[in-house]
Amino acid sequence: MANQLLILGVVHRDPEGADRLRPVLDARPWGLVSVEVSPYALAWRRETGRQLLAALEANLPAAAARAGLSLAQARRHPGPAWLRAYLSLPYEWLVAQELAARRGAPGVALDFSQKSRQLLAEAPELVTPDNLAQLLAAPAPASAALEQIGRAHV
Repeated sequence: MANQLLILGVVHRDPEGADRLRPVLDARPWGLVSVEVSPYALAWRRETGRQLLAALEANLPAAAARAGLSLAQARRHPGPAWLRAYLSLPYEWLVAQELAARRGAPGVALDFSQKSRQLLAEAPELVTPDNLAQLLAAPAPASAALEQIGRAHV
C-alpha cells in the first residue's frame, strides 16, 4: 500500500466511535496515520480540557438545580456528554496513537493550531453553572442528533 492513500471519515464525538474506528483502521495496511487535530488542540485538551472537565462535574449539581432537574436527569442529558467529549482528547487520536504504537508507525496531528486557539478560546464559558443550566434546559444539541445518525453508519 506504499503508493495508496486511504482516507477515513469519522463522526466526531460519537460515543461508540473508538469501537467503530479501531477494527476498520486495524484491518488495513498502513505505515503512517494522520488525524485531523491540531497540536495545540491536543495540548489544550491535556491541560485546560482536563481542568474544564473537573469544572463541569463540579458545576453540574448547581446547574441541574437551576434547570429544575435532578442530578441523575442532568447526567442523562446528552449536553454534558457532548461537552465531555468536546473537552477530552478525541477518540480518533487515541485510537490512531494506539494502533500506530502497536505497528511501530508514526501518528501525526495535522490541523491549524491558530484556528484551534480561536475555537477553544471560549470553551471555559461552556462549563459555568449558568451556561450548563441553559444547556440542560434546552433540547438536545443538534450535534447529538447528528451523532445518533452517525452511529447507524461506520
